[in-house]
Amino acid sequence: PCGSTVALPRNLCPGVMFEFDELEAALPPEAYVVHGAGSPEANGLYVDIQIEAFGAPIFRHTVMSDLLLARERAGERHGWLIGANRRPLYGVRTEETKCSKS
Repeated sequence: PCGSTVALPRNLCPGVMFEFDELEAALPPEAYVVHGAGSPEANGLYVDIQIEAFGAPIFRHTVMSDLLLARERAGERHGWLIGANRRPLYGVRTEETKCSKS
């Protein structure tokens, strides 16, 4: 439904106005919504692709399939990155194996 891999309630389909908090509440825990990114192409729904890196799932953008949200290592530290074609766009350093919702 709604042209995505995640079944969303009808009132949360693309093209319909909604609140992001409502959308996040409707998503399964294996998906993230990114909004407010400086690069609009990074905004959107990222779903678990059933592959892990550094002890955490990797998430793929449902429209821009080259965009990934994944836990990466930098030296001896870790963090979460959004990137495309091995080029980081956004990141945050953290040792958490779950991506922050904020």
